[in-house]
Amino acid sequence: LAKLDSGDYDAIILAAAGLERMGFTDRVMPGKANIIDPDLMLPACGQGALSIELRSDDPETLALLQPLHHIPDATTVCCERSMNRRLEGGCQVPISGFARLNGNELNMQARVGSISGAGPLIIKEKTIEIDMSKPWAEIKPVAEQLGTDVADMLLDAGAQAYLDEAYASNDAGVAAQVAASTGTA
Repeated sequence: LAKLDSGDYDAIILAAAGLERMGFTDRVMPGKANIIDPDLMLPACGQGALSIELRSDDPETLALLQPLHHIPDATTVCCERSMNRRLEGGCQVPISGFARLNGNELNMQARVGSISGAGPLIIKEKTIEIDMSKPWAEIKPVAEQLGTDVADMLLDAGAQAYLDEAYASNDAGVAAQVAASTGTA
C-alpha cells in the first residue's frame, strides 16, 4: 500500500477482497480501479481463502473452530487445491484455477500456460451437480474429484509439456531462488 500511496508504480494489482477484509474499503477506488473479472483472468488456486491450521489430536480446538468452517467456500477451495495438487503446481508454474458454486452446481475452470509463451493457453472447464445439503465429509470427495478431473483434462490436452518447461527452467520461481542462494544454480 505504501507504493500505491506514493505513486511509485507503473501498474499495480491488489486483492480487493484483502483490502476489504482489512478494513480498507476506501482503498478500492471506484472509477480509478478495475475489479478483474475471473472470466478474463483466472486467479491462482485458493486466492482470497483464509484457513486455520490445528493439530489433528486436538478435538477441543476443532470443536471451537467448527462454526468458522464455511462449507461453500471450503468446497470451492478444495476443488481448486485438488486440481493444483494433481498438476503438482507451485508458485513458479503458470496455473490458474477458479471454482464457483451456484446452488447445487459446482463449476471448475482452469488454465495452464507456457512460461516462454511458446504455445497457446490450455483452458478446460467442467460443471457437476453437488448436493450441498450433505455433510462436509460427503461433499469434500466430490469437490476433490472435480478438481482432479479438470487437471486430467488439462494433462490430456498437453499441459504436462508446459509444466515440465516451467520446472526445468533455471529462472522459474522458488527452486531457482533456492539454487541461487545455495550456489547450486
